[in-house]
Amino acid sequence: MATWDEIKILRLAINDPADVIDIVAVANSAALPATPAQQTAYYVQDIEHYVSTELESDVVEGDYSQLELLLSDSFVESLIDTYGASKAVCRAYKTITSRLGSKLRLQSTSSGAESSSYTALRDMYDYYKNLSKDCEEVLDEDEHNAAGRFGKMHQPRIAGGNV
Repeated sequence: MATWDEIKILRLAINDPADVIDIVAVANSAALPATPAQQTAYYVQDIEHYVSTELESDVVEGDYSQLELLLSDSFVESLIDTYGASKAVCRAYKTITSRLGSKLRLQSTSSGAESSSYTALRDMYDYYKNLSKDCEEVLDEDEHNAAGRFGKMHQPRIAGGNV
């Protein structure tokens, strides 16, 4: 069974929730800090939600907002249990690419003409597909089977075969 640290490391590796550099577990909403760390998500264990805030001081419970996740904790845990912590990252990327149809992220906005452009679905797909490919290449290098091929050689005949 995957540990909290393994889930946290995988979430940070795949950037889920987005724009977070650390995740801290707290027991309940009352335990959320009044001076939260920047770019930190807080996992509230009793309600199983990830929350954060932009405020830096004098923060109360109502200032925190729930973060959107690409993958659930139970799914992340099953990936780690099934494939191991290192290979779960690649599987997570593949799962994210399969779910991109419902996500179109805002790319830019202009208030002059009130126009907005969104990231093309193909760009998002290529982004996660390339991350998955890079992940698999790193795993292959770690397992020492990144390149090369197998071939058959004939044993050379030395000294008339008397050696």
